[in-house]
Amino acid sequence: HIAVTAPSTTASCVSTREIWRLAWPQFLMMCFQFLVGLTDVWVAGQIHRDAQAVLGIITQCQFILIIVGTAFANASVAAMSQSLGANLPDRARRYAGLVLKIALVFSTLALLFALFFRHSILSLMRVPAEILPLAEEFWQVFLIVLPSHYLLAVTGAMFRARRSVYVPLFTAGMAFFINPFASTGLGPGWWGMPAFGAHGIAYA
Repeated sequence: HIAVTAPSTTASCVSTREIWRLAWPQFLMMCFQFLVGLTDVWVAGQIHRDAQAVLGIITQCQFILIIVGTAFANASVAAMSQSLGANLPDRARRYAGLVLKIALVFSTLALLFALFFRHSILSLMRVPAEILPLAEEFWQVFLIVLPSHYLLAVTGAMFRARRSVYVPLFTAGMAFFINPFASTGLGPGWWGMPAFGAHGIAYA
């Protein structure tokens, strides 16, 4: 005879609380990322429609390059969580080091490739000639920080694999508070800051 027992209500509540404890910081991080992008688009619209168009084009180009970094981040979560769950911290550390090295190499290669073929990439995107100079400058600025974006995605995933969800939340929160201030300041020149126009958004 096989005895079947229903899960206790206490265990169910504990599991629900644990899932919620891990989920709400990531939900808040996604909200922060959305609001950062929304602020940049809004500020660009306040400056000129060309700036808004360039921001949209370059954001899509950047998203294509970030895909590989996101894939490595998800892979690191799966590998590290499995190792830590099996009580193999040394293996988890080796996975962490390996993923960091791979992310750094791929981000550097993507940076060099995109810089070398930047004119071809923008031509493939059918960027109009009148906004092409601004698009090239935006593209260069976004590419310079590409390795940082890779490392940010991968290290954030590693913290989440260890259930340390508050460290990446803090990072996203810092970006949320700093970027809108810098974008509205350096773009249209609010808060007594110099107005650099569309270039200010890129550097922010």
